[in-house]
Amino acid sequence: EVGERALREIYLAPFRMALEEARPWAVMSAYNSVNGTDCSEHEYLLLEILKGEWQFDGIVISDWFGTYSPKIAQGGLDLEMPGPARWMGTHVLEAVRAGETDVSMVDDKVRRLLRTLGRVGAFEHPAEPAEHAIDKPEHRSLAREAAGEAIVLLKNAEDILPLEVERIRSIAVIGENAVRAQIQGGGSAHVAPHYVISPLDGIVDKVGGDAQVDYEIGCTIHRRPPVVDSAWLTTKDGAQKGLTLQYFADLELSGEPVHTTVTETVGLVWFGESVPGIDAQRFSARLSGRFTAPKTGKHRFSLLSVGCSRLVLDGRQLIDNWGDPSSGERWEQSAEVDLEEGQSYSIQIDYSWGGGAQWRT
Repeated sequence: EVGERALREIYLAPFRMALEEARPWAVMSAYNSVNGTDCSEHEYLLLEILKGEWQFDGIVISDWFGTYSPKIAQGGLDLEMPGPARWMGTHVLEAVRAGETDVSMVDDKVRRLLRTLGRVGAFEHPAEPAEHAIDKPEHRSLAREAAGEAIVLLKNAEDILPLEVERIRSIAVIGENAVRAQIQGGGSAHVAPHYVISPLDGIVDKVGGDAQVDYEIGCTIHRRPPVVDSAWLTTKDGAQKGLTLQYFADLELSGEPVHTTVTETVGLVWFGESVPGIDAQRFSARLSGRFTAPKTGKHRFSLLSVGCSRLVLDGRQLIDNWGDPSSGERWEQSAEVDLEEGQSYSIQIDYSWGGGAQWRT
């Protein structure tokens, strides 16, 4: 619930600035409602302000499954995601026939979709290219500049910063995030960066051998145990970093795998129909390879899943989260085990899903 002045001066201002400065080709509607109307069908926001006052000529797409009624057709939305459409299909045709939606509004949606296809070159190159990463020095430089400008210094007691490296003899680095570089973002931020340098690594590299750098974790701040470092994982033959991931077209991991790949992360999330080559509502998967202990002592393994899962280390089942694959139950358990530094252990993680939810992990 927001008044007109606050809406204009506070909440809409960043969107207006982005539209004026960057001229984007697409805008996404939010999951939530504003003043009692869902954003995906909000005529005032999408039609009057965005497309009317601000003259936005691109497409408005919904957030994934962020549409809730047939009203989205006349509310300014152009593309319902993900497909196939639930409300934008026959509902639009019925609304036009009933006189509830003018055909000119449908024409405008089609025009915007075609304009976007033209802008991205889809008419000249209709085949979808393979996904690839482009790592350019100018992109790295811009990212570093943006990160530097985003830093806010709250206090600089006795003008200790900037550090005079040549006068430093020892540095204490404290905090979990000093070792595990953290990315702040939404739940969809699952993009693998070209490279990662932790703050601790950056400090050590900066001072070289001129100063001693000591590290302590201090207080742990993670909500859940962090994902295992990919440097500790290899395929069974040791040829590749990461674990072998196999998908099976049943709930029991039986028969030949339908799809096999190698992944460097064990933090896997499947959304919608993203499971390759099989029914996303009924499948199982197995991660397997070798785990090399980074140090001697107790190691805590944790396993979190929406669906059935189990963890086997060196032939011993450490965690058993196995139950009814169709329940969609969320499981989380931990177990401790003593390991030797540098020793390689076989590791296997099994997963099974037989439910109907859109999101699994």
